[in-house]
Amino acid sequence: MSKTEGQYHILHPLQKRIILSLAHKGPQTINETSKKVGNNQYKATYIAFQSLKGKGLIKSVDVKKYLTREYPKFWLTDEGLALAIIHKANIEILREHTEKLYGTQMKYNFLFDMAKALSPDKLGELLTMFITTEEGNPRLKAIPITNVENQAVHTVLMKYPEIRKAIKAKLKGIVETL
Repeated sequence: MSKTEGQYHILHPLQKRIILSLAHKGPQTINETSKKVGNNQYKATYIAFQSLKGKGLIKSVDVKKYLTREYPKFWLTDEGLALAIIHKANIEILREHTEKLYGTQMKYNFLFDMAKALSPDKLGELLTMFITTEEGNPRLKAIPITNVENQAVHTVLMKYPEIRKAIKAKLKGIVETL
């Protein structure tokens, strides 16, 4: 387990495979995912889906109709997308599925551009700065970043003035609480 993974939800190997399968194949039912991850045990997959849903990493986004029944199709939440990127999901495939489902949105373009600019571990470190603790406090830490990474982040931030402004306000709030 990488340092970054420990900062996020600790995932069971089956849960990690589910996240990556959704990232690669797009929204799926539990049964479709069970077959794709090579685990033909529906109950184990169902339990893993419920756990991921409880952690806020996936959500129901559509239904698949089969005969007279409807089965929910699941996809990644914003945090699930970030986790898929950290676990080295293909960025272009993930972008394609995200745009099909949610349309083109600035926050997703920003996330995918940052994923291209930084390594998954470094991106994970940066993202943990914006996840608060259970008490609502920010997780403050120093993140070593090279000049090349700094320039890459700066270039991406300059493309998204609204996000840059929001990050600036968030960081100002953190400084004020100190």
